[in-house]
Amino acid sequence: MKTLAVAIVASLAALCNTAHSQEAKVWSTVATWTIQTLPDACYTTDEYKNGTVLGFLAARDGRFKILIGHDDWQIPEAIYEVTLSVDGGRTYGFSALGDGPLVAISVPDLPTLYGPLRTGSIMSATVGKHTYSYRLEGTKAMLPELVRCAGTLEDRTNPFAGVETEARGTPHVSGPNVGGDPVLPSRGPFD
Repeated sequence: MKTLAVAIVASLAALCNTAHSQEAKVWSTVATWTIQTLPDACYTTDEYKNGTVLGFLAARDGRFKILIGHDDWQIPEAIYEVTLSVDGGRTYGFSALGDGPLVAISVPDLPTLYGPLRTGSIMSATVGKHTYSYRLEGTKAMLPELVRCAGTLEDRTNPFAGVETEARGTPHVSGPNVGGDPVLPSRGPFD
């Protein structure tokens, strides 16, 4: 499983446009799931007796992916169809990026699948010709924590991301000279 773990981190880095050298940091552990962070996403994985790894990724930009991998897989890079169902209910078809030992399933409409993933007992995934079953123990608490983790990640492309802005032209004084000379609105080229 060590090869798969390395592949998962490399794939996550590629999915998130993050340098592979970025190390994941532990955010929290919920039930058996350890949530880790990369600069642009939070993810968690767990190994199953069927030889596969199931993972979930929540990106800062709102993307959500379900990850399924196996050390023996050598999947040519392409988009594949993967189907999921929870507790034998409705079957959902998704586009998934397969590459090497990993399939990354894009979930464009998270609210549709979020409830069943949190409250369900068993998720079935059909990957190619094989169907795998996954116990969803701990997902009721883990999934909201994963989404919360992604919401705390800083947008490194915009130093003002998450900062409330003031009305345009409103004078603002800060720093060591507060209380000194007043700052007056300018009639510069941007006004």
